[in-house]
Amino acid sequence: MIVSFIYRFKNDQTIHYGKYIGYITNDYEEGLDREIASLITPLLRKELESRNIDPEDSSSLVVGVLGSNREIADYFSETEKDVFDLLYCNWSNQPPELFLNGHLVKL
Repeated sequence: MIVSFIYRFKNDQTIHYGKYIGYITNDYEEGLDREIASLITPLLRKELESRNIDPEDSSSLVVGVLGSNREIADYFSETEKDVFDLLYCNWSNQPPELFLNGHLVKL
């Protein structure tokens, strides 16, 4: 699988770009963004520690998936609202939601 994504460190608004090429299991439950975060957080351990961020804290790294090449539909966690300026969720099983700069906007 190839996944292009953006990420940022906790308490830092600077956006970084990343790409993952490799195997990802189909049974992730938290969303593809959280799966990528769990894969790259150990690789960024020294960078997180240099920023005084606990690498064991699941919120230490926020990932936003830009695209993936999986043939089945992917799903993502709500934490992507914290990395994108605009996130519009228009699911078939619930009312649509709009997040601007991480905050839910009443539609």
